[in-house]
Amino acid sequence: DYIPKHSFAVIKEPSFGKHPAQGHHLEHLLARCFGLRELTVMQATDQMLVHCSASRRLTKLHVLNGMALSDVGMLKLSAAAGSMITLHLSHLSLSVSGGILVKVLQKWPRLQKLKLSDCASVNDDVLLAAASCLTNLRRLDLSDNNNRVTSKSIVPLIRGSNKYLTSLSLAHLTTGVRGVLRAIASAAPQLTHLDLSGCGESITDDEMLLSEPSSDQEEKQEETERAEASSSLSSDDDAKSFVRRCKMLEELSLKGSSNLTNSSLLRLFSSQVEAPPTPPVSTTQSLLINLRVSASSFAPLKYRSIDLSGCVHVDDATIQTIALNAPKLKTLRLANCCNVTDAGILTLSKQCTALITLDLTATGIKKPMYFSEFVMLTKLSVSRCAIENSSLVDGLRSSTNLEKLDLSATNVDDESLNNVASNCLSLRSLNISECGQLVAPIMSLVNLTKLNASNNARWGDEALLFLESRCPFLQVVNLANTAIVAPQLQLRHLRSLNVSGTVIADDVIVTMLPQSAGLMSLDISRCCNLTDATIAAIVSRASANTLCRISVAHCSQFTVAALAQLFVCPPQSQTDNTTSNDGQPAPPPTTKQFLALDLSYCALDGDSLCHYIQQQSPLLPLPEQQQQQQNTQQEGSTTGRSNLRALQTLTLDNTNITVEALRALLQLSQPASLPPQHQPSEPDNNDTKRSTFLQVSARGCPNLIAAEENA
Repeated sequence: DYIPKHSFAVIKEPSFGKHPAQGHHLEHLLARCFGLRELTVMQATDQMLVHCSASRRLTKLHVLNGMALSDVGMLKLSAAAGSMITLHLSHLSLSVSGGILVKVLQKWPRLQKLKLSDCASVNDDVLLAAASCLTNLRRLDLSDNNNRVTSKSIVPLIRGSNKYLTSLSLAHLTTGVRGVLRAIASAAPQLTHLDLSGCGESITDDEMLLSEPSSDQEEKQEETERAEASSSLSSDDDAKSFVRRCKMLEELSLKGSSNLTNSSLLRLFSSQVEAPPTPPVSTTQSLLINLRVSASSFAPLKYRSIDLSGCVHVDDATIQTIALNAPKLKTLRLANCCNVTDAGILTLSKQCTALITLDLTATGIKKPMYFSEFVMLTKLSVSRCAIENSSLVDGLRSSTNLEKLDLSATNVDDESLNNVASNCLSLRSLNISECGQLVAPIMSLVNLTKLNASNNARWGDEALLFLESRCPFLQVVNLANTAIVAPQLQLRHLRSLNVSGTVIADDVIVTMLPQSAGLMSLDISRCCNLTDATIAAIVSRASANTLCRISVAHCSQFTVAALAQLFVCPPQSQTDNTTSNDGQPAPPPTTKQFLALDLSYCALDGDSLCHYIQQQSPLLPLPEQQQQQQNTQQEGSTTGRSNLRALQTLTLDNTNITVEALRALLQLSQPASLPPQHQPSEPDNNDTKRSTFLQVSARGCPNLIAAEENA
């Protein structure tokens, strides 16, 4: 209220993991920002867009979750906003109709960056209707719109971009993308970023076109494309023309294109105009000589990032072609390319010395001594590789810049891990899950912030004795399904802890929570030894107020009264005389702001929960006799307060929740109303009660199934 108008030009919500702004608070702030130019919001509402419409300078809008939006807010925004340049809309529901979306896109002909990811109303008809106005696009993202967006609308958008288009993302469009590469080669040769990940799962060589269609064959081809349910990315001719025309390409993702043959990939990453002659494949040395001679007289390609994860036909010849023609490569992902061996990566280490990210998950490498050539490497994954420990230690001896290392499902032991840690002092993230040889490594990593040691059956309390002194800045720790019993977790900077599937007791959580002032996420699912004392410690005032994501799934010893404290904070008068197990007064509970709760497979009785909520919360109506009895028993005491005001995700799968109890929880999740001085002068009939979108999962609940059948 004390901020002058026209003060803010850019408003961005906190990043993931922190508390997002309350919907009504952000709406109140937007009502005063008439000079707003850029807005990034996690969960947008119609009222937010109504307030944004007052700003004539708004040019950039990023909505990361638009499930709560409807036609009202979109129409209001398009009618008042000026010249929008960047529009980012993700996860739109059917509440935003296709016709309204067409009007919005036609209102902004100067749009340069458009992202419509996972939008239920986006289809070919919508994009074709707006294609005539979208002629200035630089970046286009239509990912995750499978079975709705095909080449019928993608090709006109590419050809109508007036050769301005530089970035195109069509991830996970498994149907209807035939002819896209041909359209790119003819109308967008200046493209620098292309994401086709997940588009090639149904590609076969028989479906690939072998020649350019002639004029008398176009009609027959169109009929064939409409009749075919499956589609293909490109033919050999498409790859050939694509390489010939698109020489500005820097980032390419073909993740999941499992049916792309090696011949197409060799032609795709070759810098020659014509297809190179087939070299003898008797030995790797002869292949290297022929490729080096054929590529010596041509300019190198400009690739900076290549993702071939899941392309099972990629082998050493493909990697060697990439190494010889893309020396400035910085990111290469080869996950699940089992035909890649040490010979291909060895050539890569000699040519691409500027590589920063390398993903070799589930490849055929065994002796990675050549890792020492990647002096600038910061991210490395050798998960599920049968590597030798001695070769791994020798290869990472000079990796002083390595920040993220994935050694999960390998044969690394304590000695090898200690040697790697002593050489890679810049490590910030380490994944050693499913490493059966690890028992109690003594690794000293001062900069480590994320540790994943889950699914290690021999990992016990001894491995955590010196964790605080050797890794003092740990923020994310995953110890799920390990052999810990009574670990001493005294980490001051801890933000996320996962101890699911362990046999820890209540005293571990009770002792740890007061010392972790910044803890935001706690997963204690499948911890069968925990009792109500753990819930009391979670909701107590001694625990961190930042704790917002909790999972207690499959914890059978929690009672309904204890679980209900996660929803409603009991009044102060009921907790004044409570004592802990050691005879000391227990810390009183305090109101929390939970964002995600998972109570799947818990002993959650709907009738008892509803009765407890009605006793503690003033939000629900009570019978007259019960109301009078409550007033006499709690005279002068405060009423319970809801912990679900900011709730975003609630999971109640396979519980005995009832319709009445679920209705009570939804009523508790309504955000608190604004003070009278903050209320709008004119009520908005289109404004909903809740300012954020709440996702509820209650699958396999017998009481709800019976109620649905009766209804």
